[in-house]
Amino acid sequence: MESEARLALQEYLSLNRNEPHVNVRIEEYGIYIDKELQFLGASPDGLVTCDCCEVRLVEIKCPRIDLSRLSYLKDEKLKHKTSYYGQIQGQMMVTGIHKSYFYIYYGAGKEHFEILEYDETFCKDMRANLTKF
Repeated sequence: MESEARLALQEYLSLNRNEPHVNVRIEEYGIYIDKELQFLGASPDGLVTCDCCEVRLVEIKCPRIDLSRLSYLKDEKLKHKTSYYGQIQGQMMVTGIHKSYFYIYYGAGKEHFEILEYDETFCKDMRANLTKF
């Protein structure tokens, strides 16, 4: 289902009235290794590129339950005290790309789209905790 979700996201970004993108592409990359702490890595679901914006990360989730029943969303926003929030912040920390799309796809017309910004305080604390490990 993730390939279907990737196509749906690409279409969403191309048609978005608030922030339409020109020549939007979602590219797979693989794993990034942190430049300073080589034991940290991140593998976002893709890099979003277009002719009009800086590169952004994307994390795609394809749950098997209805969007209204997802415990990690509150008021249509990703809760900060969830593993997904930490995952996305960690991806931004390791890659140095400070914007990420969080996209949940449950089927045609059933989706959640959110833009997350880099949370420097959260990442500083996470980095400190990971180096203690």
